[in-house]
Amino acid sequence: MTKRDKGLVGGIALIALLSFLFTSGLFKQDSSGTAVIKVGGKAIEEVNLIKEQGERQFIVQGVIGPTTVKIKDHQISIVTAPCRDKICVHRGWIKNHGEAIVCVPNQVVIEMKGKRANLDDITR
Repeated sequence: MTKRDKGLVGGIALIALLSFLFTSGLFKQDSSGTAVIKVGGKAIEEVNLIKEQGERQFIVQGVIGPTTVKIKDHQISIVTAPCRDKICVHRGWIKNHGEAIVCVPNQVVIEMKGKRANLDDITR
């Protein structure tokens, strides 16, 4: 390798590193948010996941029955629901701005609100 080849490889590596650092900071999602729990389109509770300590479970009364919501490690999920397909239960844990869990038959929605927008908000 000549000096020019080494300089070219070093320049490409530097550009790649700077590109990675720029995009990783730009598209980082905010996990410090508030979960808004709605039933029938009306907000019934807001939970600040950062302030929640330990593990907590509670019942949200939906249109067709009770839904069990669980908070753990600054995340939230639905663990039991009266709906037939249990899509909301299989959705798993959410913690980032813009994520949501929706139980259509029971009309229960858990939506994350955060301080920082994710990629979809930037591209609008």
